Amino acid sequence: MDGIKCNKCNVILHKLCSSPDARNNPKWMCKACKVKHAKASPAKENPPAQRKDDNKIYQDVEQQPELSLVHEIKMLRSELSSFRSEMSRLSALVSTLSTRLDSVEERVSQLEDASCSLEAANEQVLQNRKCIEVLQQQIDVCDQHNLLNDVEITGVNENSAENLLHVTITLAQKVGITIDERDIVNVYRRGARRMTESNTGEHARARPIVMRLTRRHLRDELLHAARVRRVADTSGTGVGEQSRRFYINEVAHESKSFLFRAGKARKK
Repeated sequence: MDGIKCNKCNVILHKLCSSPDARNNPKWMCKACKVKHAKASPAKENPPAQRKDDNKIYQDVEQQPELSLVHEIKMLRSELSSFRSEMSRLSALVSTLSTRLDSVEERVSQLEDASCSLEAANEQVLQNRKCIEVLQQQIDVCDQHNLLNDVEITGVNENSAENLLHVTITLAQKVGITIDERDIVNVYRRGARRMTESNTGEHARARPIVMRLTRRHLRDELLHAARVRRVADTSGTGVGEQSRRFYINEVAHESKSFLFRAGKARKK
């Protein structure tokens, strides 16, 4: 059979004139029957009683429009209530953020003040250091000025029973300068005592003798005579049991002495 039969009106249509999906469909309907079926479907889907109720509702709404307005107002109030709660939440969040921002600004301000204070303190420290350096230089100059009448004698054996006043006068005579006790203000050995393990009274290393004279020109004459007689020793002076070379030099300040020792060590 080359045709398709309508399930409603029994009309036969050629297969080539129909759609491919209708060829194997036993419930196929022609176009006229489809239109009739479509018009009849709403009546089946909506029973008369239900359509009557819907019409009644529509009539009631048309007769009482305030019911729709009340419903819309209620919905609007509900939306406004949710909007208010959301705005309250956002307001609280903004308030919290504002408080935290104020706290951060206060901390930043404190840090800036601390930084400024630290810079001022550092600047004050630098000024104090410069002032200390200047004062230290002035003190060194004053100390060196106070040492202008002093001479230092090294290389002389140290003994617990020695008379330093007699030793210095004898050594000055050895280099050709005559001085008496009235020309000497003070004489002492500089530094801490270093005794030998045998404790015989002899020191392991003799400390230098420092002598302060009353007149500066006498000190200059003594230094000049000591430079001329560089090979002077203690022989014939009665100072020490063995003859040893001794040296008479000017007394330098501790800072200059440190530089002098450092220079000698570097030279070696």
